[in-house]
Amino acid sequence: MACCLRKLGILVALLIAGAAHAQSANSRAEELLTRGQKLFAEGKYPDAIEQLRAGYVISPQPRFLYALGQAYRLNHQCKEAVRAYRDFLHAEPSKGQAVAADQNIKRCGEEDPSSLAEPEPPKPVTPDPVPVPGPGTVTTTPVDHPHTPVYKKWWLWTTVAVVVVGAGVGVGLGLGLRNSGSKFDQTLPEVGPNANALSVRF
Repeated sequence: MACCLRKLGILVALLIAGAAHAQSANSRAEELLTRGQKLFAEGKYPDAIEQLRAGYVISPQPRFLYALGQAYRLNHQCKEAVRAYRDFLHAEPSKGQAVAADQNIKRCGEEDPSSLAEPEPPKPVTPDPVPVPGPGTVTTTPVDHPHTPVYKKWWLWTTVAVVVVGAGVGVGLGLGLRNSGSKFDQTLPEVGPNANALSVRF
């Protein structure tokens, strides 16, 4: 019983640590988004892309994708821009947001028609053949001892730990995103070589 209580205490500690880490990650992502938008407004598109990509890795939210599409497009990286816009559309944005992304995809196609080509599907991987043991070959497969109680089996506690930590990260991200207060701004700038406003607001 003491062993089970000790393991339960460890799992609770992992849950708390996971939630704290999720909150910290969300704050870092918000910081990178703000910095990326500022660099975008200054016309420093490569630097904006770097900040926005880093933020998306930490917190893969659709608003990063749209901002990345804008920065890639104005940096004349049309293939990357179209990919970002399409990923944004897969996140099922509102109708107005989807229309804006589609319009920007068309702009990319006008600049670089090859950017609209759909990527080729990945080729299936053929596994290596499994060697068949020859005659007289003895193979052994490790198994749990049949008399070991379930609560002492390693796979039980590993599964429980993964579930608890995953739930903690999910709860932490949910709370962080709910409290971030960031919203997509429907007023999208008309961007291009002759545009005056280059900021992306969310």
